[in-house]
Amino acid sequence: MLVIVRTTVPLIGFQPYIKHFNLTVVVSYMVIRKLSKTLFKINKRTFIVLCGLISIGISSYAQEHIYRVEWKGDSVGYMIAKKKVQGPITNYSIESKSKISMILSFEVNSSYKSQYENNRLSNSYCKNILNQKVKGETSVHFNGSEYLIKQKDEEDQVVKKRITESIAALYFNEPKLNEIFSENHGSFCPIKKIEDHTYELTKPDKDTTLYYFENGECVHVTAHMGIATIKMIKIN
Repeated sequence: MLVIVRTTVPLIGFQPYIKHFNLTVVVSYMVIRKLSKTLFKINKRTFIVLCGLISIGISSYAQEHIYRVEWKGDSVGYMIAKKKVQGPITNYSIESKSKISMILSFEVNSSYKSQYENNRLSNSYCKNILNQKVKGETSVHFNGSEYLIKQKDEEDQVVKKRITESIAALYFNEPKLNEIFSENHGSFCPIKKIEDHTYELTKPDKDTTLYYFENGECVHVTAHMGIATIKMIKIN
């Protein structure tokens, strides 16, 4: 089958005001059909790729909060909290360094790493170093039915309760429950709302920490410890 296509083509080399002439082109129907299918395949493939890229963009993102650590109004260190989402996997990490000089000097480095899958904690690791010596180390692993908890100088523990909120995640989300899991202590800690967007966490050693939120993000932390009260203020 042949298709007659009539088109208007300007005479090349003539001035713009000269009239166009009509050119009749005979094109095979099969050629047009084949060309249409090829273009459709290309467009379909491009559409699928674009949808994939958009999906990845929607399900993957990262956040970073930087805090200044203060003691008695002076800056004594920093803390960086990170959140990275990749599909059903969410990773949280906290790195902090501070140095406090009293009668003695205390240099503290802390590291938290927590991974969630489908909103359930799958594993975490926490390490605290005081004056270049490991003070505490805790690892948590979910084996499909329960959590295996290992702590430095402590007996291994098993927790069967589902963990959906932990301290590492607290810097990015206001708590929804009345208890939250501590990656450091390897246990649940009670947390209560004391006023709008302000929560008090009580640790196993009875020390308390206040978390202040704005627009769903933690902007200020006040940690009451045995020897000092430390503040962490978000600066970015």
